[in-house]
Amino acid sequence: MAETAPFHPILKPKFPYHLLAYPVDLIINFPHLVTPSPLPKTIHNMHVLSNQETQQPAPMPINIPSANLIQAIEKIQAPLQHKYESIKIKLITAGGPQIFLVERKRDLKLFGAKVFDDINVKGQTTQDYIKQVVKEFSLSKSMHHPNILNIYDVCRIGPMKFVGIIDYCPKSLLTLVNYSTLEPSQIVKYMEDIVGGLIYLHSEMELAHTNLNLESIMVDKNGTLKISEFSFVQSLAKKSTVDFFSNHFSLINKHQIDLERKIMRGSEPYLAPEQFDLKDSRLTKLKPEFWIKGDTWSLGVIYTQLCSNGYLPWEVAKIEDNYYRYYYESGPGFIDELVKFKGNALIASALLSIEPINRPGLDSILEALN
Repeated sequence: MAETAPFHPILKPKFPYHLLAYPVDLIINFPHLVTPSPLPKTIHNMHVLSNQETQQPAPMPINIPSANLIQAIEKIQAPLQHKYESIKIKLITAGGPQIFLVERKRDLKLFGAKVFDDINVKGQTTQDYIKQVVKEFSLSKSMHHPNILNIYDVCRIGPMKFVGIIDYCPKSLLTLVNYSTLEPSQIVKYMEDIVGGLIYLHSEMELAHTNLNLESIMVDKNGTLKISEFSFVQSLAKKSTVDFFSNHFSLINKHQIDLERKIMRGSEPYLAPEQFDLKDSRLTKLKPEFWIKGDTWSLGVIYTQLCSNGYLPWEVAKIEDNYYRYYYESGPGFIDELVKFKGNALIASALLSIEPINRPGLDSILEALN
């Protein structure tokens, strides 16, 4: 008797948000949405501070000892509560970065304030936490692309807790997929946004994202997708070992960031199977193509979710996972069933090729989408 695919609905991702109504009226235009998303939860008593903006040219690189990390960041942090007014709205809550809505007083422009993870959340030292804040801020300030999330400022909301002032994005792609019914044309548009941002990262910035998932992609008020969360980026350049603080948050070029990968990180359902087969000691010796093909696999998982109302094809790409094992042993038919109503099965199966060498380039994906 022919083997059948295992029953799948339990893999719809859990949605951890508790949503209430806005306390203020907001006008948000989502031209690509069919069903509007519920409104996010309110918060109270958010006090936003920030660093002073500067137009001074970046100084030449210098080496700052690790002991001075906190001192370095404190020197450039100054109260900026006169610039931003908290509207007391939480845009993104548990399950992703916490993002609050703020308004710039001088022009009433809306921004998001993304909270960097607490030091204790991931067992980080203070030094690790500061490096995370500086790395993500420096990277974002150096990137200029419509599908990349911008961080304009770093703000303080506690003795050692910071937020990044970012583009106003009312929701993540996870929220959109869970509360919207996407048409095939919308899926193509969203894939074009993601692929466009990835091509920029890989080609222009020489960086691999390595943590691409529904939560790390934001949706702005016009429905444009923006890739965010650059804490785990991997350099594709040959040399990238300059201190984060050498240029006072103004990144001179992409080679000036310490991006040495010591451990494999990322959201497990989106990691490629070959990424689970490595010992940590090998991570610094891998060729750029390894990381690029990993991003391609993550894109394939996202495409499958967009075409199947958010269903993850598996929890982890290991043989121990029943769904992945079925895909590994039975071929692309398993994925075809998930995407056949709204997507292109050939695109999905190509992105999710077991062998990295068989995964197509991103330019080819753009052509196939059109």
